Parts: sequence; structure tokens; C-alpha cells
Amino acid sequence: MIGKKIVHRVMMHGPDGHYASTLISGAKMLHMFDDLSVELMRRAEGDPGMLLGYDKIRFNVPVHVSDFVEYHAWIEKKNNTSYVVQFEAYKILTTPDDFKDKRKFLDAFATEEPNLLGLPDSAMLVLNPPVLIGSATGIVVVAADKQKGPQDPAFAVETVEE
Repeated sequence: MIGKKIVHRVMMHGPDGHYASTLISGAKMLHMFDDLSVELMRRAEGDPGMLLGYDKIRFNVPVHVSDFVEYHAWIEKKNNTSYVVQFEAYKILTTPDDFKDKRKFLDAFATEEPNLLGLPDSAMLVLNPPVLIGSATGIVVVAADKQKGPQDPAFAVETVEE
């Protein structure tokens, strides 16, 4: 890892719901990964750069309105004008399975989440350990003339020839 890991925590809100039963679209995760790449590049080069694309995108479990998600990103490699960035997203708080079951949510009986019955609809469960909901590898480019060098000393690195 180059520099340090960037972490954003977000609660999924009603407008984030895209499908039936308040299921969140996987595109929300990719949008958050883009936000993380901007912060990483501002720290590493003083410029937001451009997220060129993703590789190895994986969606592991569904996310619903009211879930709390933690998004992680870190730089794996720096080339002359490009960075290889790793992204991961974790569900850290969720509603009990009986709440999901009553509303016909798709992951009501997922083995990764607790199956607790009898809790009130307002209950939230801390997922310990957090559940990996998705991951990706991204390529971010910062044009040579836009590179200002590390703005955060933790991101000072040597360049690898491309």
C-alpha cells in the first residue's frame, strides 16, 4: 500500500433505493469508489485525476436503504501518470433479518448476516466482522502537467517506470 487507506462511512437513504424493496443499485458503490479516488489523488498529486476504469468488479451481497456502509480505498502502485487503486465496501450496520423478511428483501436469509427474530423494526445490528459487499480495482490517471506531488506527506512515493 502506498500512503494510507481512505475510509468513508455512509448511511444508505431512501433516494438511494433503486429497485423494489429499497434495494440499492451496485452503481452506488461505484459512485462512492469514484469519490474515494478523488480524495486519494488530491492527497497524492494535488489533482482529482480521472478514474479511467475498473477491473475485477465484484458485488457480493445486497445493500438496502438504512444499511450503513464503509468504503475503503488505497493505492497499490504508482506509475508515471497512472495509479492502481484497490476499493472495498463493507456493510457495518444493518436491520434485523425479520425486518427484511417482512418486506421481502432479497437477502433476508443470507448466511453472512445474523438471523435474529423478534427485534423491533427500528433495531440496527452491528456486523462484527463487517460483511464485504463488493470490491474493485481501478486505474486513475493524473496528467503529468497536473501533478503537484504529494499534498499529504503519507503519500510520498517513488515512481515506477511504465
